Amino acid sequence: MQVTRLRHHEAVRLNADRMTAICRDQGTDAGEVAICKAMEDIAVMLAQADAAWRRGERTHLRRHATSVTVAAAELGMPDLVRVAQDICGICCRYDDAALAAVVARLGRLGEGSLLAVLEAEPQFE
Repeated sequence: MQVTRLRHHEAVRLNADRMTAICRDQGTDAGEVAICKAMEDIAVMLAQADAAWRRGERTHLRRHATSVTVAAAELGMPDLVRVAQDICGICCRYDDAALAAVVARLGRLGEGSLLAVLEAEPQFE
């Protein structure tokens, strides 16, 4: 018997205008600091959401997904916002299979979004 491992790849879209506006409104240096802080916050929220899922704490998972929604919207990550919102909706339906899939997707998309910001950061100046 042969086992095939599927590789998931999430295409990431960023709203570069949002990050450019942050740098324009706050100044380049302060804007970069604000973007880095937001990225750190999102990374922590993603880890907290994953930990809540692993512990079976739906209420905490939903709270962390809501926080990801707000922070990702401010930073211009529309795909991450949508997936975090999906978690909030699925938490209420008690569909463990769907929730597991979307939590995994949140992790992949979150990681990809953060890496995309790092790669694109020089463009926001």
